[in-house]
Amino acid sequence: MQTARVMAAALMAVGALAVPLHAHEYHVSIAEVEWNAESTSLEVALRVKPEDLEEALARRHDMQRINLDRTPGVDSLITLYLQERFEAVERSGERAQPAWLGKEVTPRAAWLYFEFPLAQTAAGVTLRNRVFFETAAKQVNTVNLRIGEERATLTFTREAPEHEIDFDAGAPGAGRSEATEPDSSAP
Repeated sequence: MQTARVMAAALMAVGALAVPLHAHEYHVSIAEVEWNAESTSLEVALRVKPEDLEEALARRHDMQRINLDRTPGVDSLITLYLQERFEAVERSGERAQPAWLGKEVTPRAAWLYFEFPLAQTAAGVTLRNRVFFETAAKQVNTVNLRIGEERATLTFTREAPEHEIDFDAGAPGAGRSEATEPDSSAP
């Protein structure tokens, strides 16, 4: 009887601890974006949690469940989602269409590979990264951008869902103003 009481108290304590931990849940995606001057395209490798992507796709396409490994046509569903949620808008105002390259899925991460063919240069392109903003209130999307020798880290939130690429693709040493460096004081 005493053992049962101790077990019940332990289960209640664990349950009480689980609620605050879940309440502070955060969601993050990380993208590596690199300018390819030869093909005049921005090449993207986007890492997300597979379950977050499955939830977003199911919601977006009004389906009960999506499985990244088994749902027929899932690559097309991902491409449609990316067209709406991860955008590159050229200086002219023209939206570049993402060209799907493929994916790798493990239990811990889904890597999505695509590129944005551009008319001329990445300079002045506005990136919009609103991936999972519709499913996770505290979603933060990070883009590690590389153009030639220049590097920048861009952070996208609901409050700041877009950034302009503000250094010349192909002009080494050009400055950047919209790029945000990681805050070393953040936890």
